[in-house]
Amino acid sequence: ILTVANVIVKLIGLLYTIPLTNMLGDEGMGYFNTAYQIYTWLYMLSTAGLPVALSLMISEFNASGRSRDSRRIFRLTLIIFSAIGLLGTAAMAVFSKNIARFISADLSYLCITVISPALFCVCVSSAVRGYFQGHRNMLPTAVSEIIEAVCKMGVGITLGLYAITKGYPLYQVAAYAILGVSVGVALGAIFLAITAALSAKNRQPYLAELSELRSEQEYVSNRKLLKGFLKIAIPVMLSSSLLSMSSMLDTMIIIRRL
Repeated sequence: ILTVANVIVKLIGLLYTIPLTNMLGDEGMGYFNTAYQIYTWLYMLSTAGLPVALSLMISEFNASGRSRDSRRIFRLTLIIFSAIGLLGTAAMAVFSKNIARFISADLSYLCITVISPALFCVCVSSAVRGYFQGHRNMLPTAVSEIIEAVCKMGVGITLGLYAITKGYPLYQVAAYAILGVSVGVALGAIFLAITAALSAKNRQPYLAELSELRSEQEYVSNRKLLKGFLKIAIPVMLSSSLLSMSSMLDTMIIIRRL
């Protein structure tokens, strides 16, 4: 299911890139890609290991009849990573001009500001995806990824063309186009939240009978749960962020040289 979804997302991305490049040109794509590379690196750094670690722990808890702990670790990570996403969004929005000035792409500040809310939404999405994947349900992840890709293309191209017809300068056109990313990620997060709420309402606890038999299991503190989670998540986050970090540094260095 995830493979099929990824193929669809990549195809949509290809269809999206061609009209976007024709619309923005080299300069506009420079503004767009500068903001997108910064967002991608922060996204990978903050959430890359979240679905992996969360799905692993939830599946382990469910298999051992600890459904209560699986719900606790989900709530705990959702709160923590929502806070991280909120801080990241605030930092990108508040310091967008400083970031743009640092990499010698002053006019890209608007794109950085516009894409900043996507960081919060993607943190929430990653936690919910990890929860579903831990229950061997890959469909919500797949559907949310396709929603993000379709909206990124549809909304981004539509708003970009609107900005062109209004005669806005190119850096503003790029900001309108990159707004499609934020809208797509937000709609994907809303879909996941609704799906999770409906799932909770109609939930039949995984291995419920086994869970009832072990209802008097030993209590595990939040600190211990979080420690076990970070033990898995941090190595994945760091390794996954290296590639996007090198792309971001590459973008910064090239822009400063040119």
